[in-house]
Amino acid sequence: MKSNNPPKRHHYVQESYQKWFRSDNDELFVLDKQYKTIRKKAPSQICYIDDLHTISLNNEKIHDIEIFYRDIESQIVEFFKFIEREVATNVDVFLETLKLEDFNKMLRVFIAFMFWRNPSQKNLAKEYAEKLLDLYDASHDEVKKILFWDRNLIKFLHRKREKENYIKIIQYVILPLVTFKIFDERRIVLYYGKKFGEFISCDNPVVNFGSINELLNFEKFVFPLNNKITLSDNNEFIKTYNVNEINIFIAKNSKKYIFGSSRELLTKIQNQL
Repeated sequence: MKSNNPPKRHHYVQESYQKWFRSDNDELFVLDKQYKTIRKKAPSQICYIDDLHTISLNNEKIHDIEIFYRDIESQIVEFFKFIEREVATNVDVFLETLKLEDFNKMLRVFIAFMFWRNPSQKNLAKEYAEKLLDLYDASHDEVKKILFWDRNLIKFLHRKREKENYIKIIQYVILPLVTFKIFDERRIVLYYGKKFGEFISCDNPVVNFGSINELLNFEKFVFPLNNKITLSDNNEFIKTYNVNEINIFIAKNSKKYIFGSSRELLTKIQNQL
């Protein structure tokens, strides 16, 4: 698909997600681990790579993957607005909403794509691409409906998996759906930490405490949803840690960027790393 105004900066941590870690004054502070600096930044300025999702075929640049992510993000933005509104007005109502399977499924989809869209997972993507056909065959029927691709196309992508263009399609579009157990009954729970401090996030926000298979089953992980809420698989597990300890786990999982609502918060994190 061509675009008259093709985007250049492709974010692997979407801008709308970053915005949920801003201060009440809409300020986002960013700790750069490489340069050990803390600066105020706009979400558009971090967590992107030029043409990360672009595919080049026959001297033509194709932006379908980036457009696909933009479509997902437009839905996620509305999802986040609902979360913010419910948490701000009545946490108990939100907790009840979290028990609804469709709502929980949306969270699982979000986590799956946030994990695989990250370029730091490229080597892991190559490993899983080796067994792409088996993953597709074993996937839930709902996954096959969403992909709307028959097995022959998956087979074609498997054959071409060594090529840069095709590993992008595999990593950014297919692996989130065929690896994570999105459509099995998995319960995502939350830790509401606003009373005890604010959560940070980073350029690699899905924190895995166990094996990769456990993560793909939504087990032993932490994912900061916004500065008030962190998601996990087991409330008792997450409750053994305080907000500061969870923030340190998140910060250590980052590759370069850590972001949050204040310079003071990030300075505290920096001093503890």
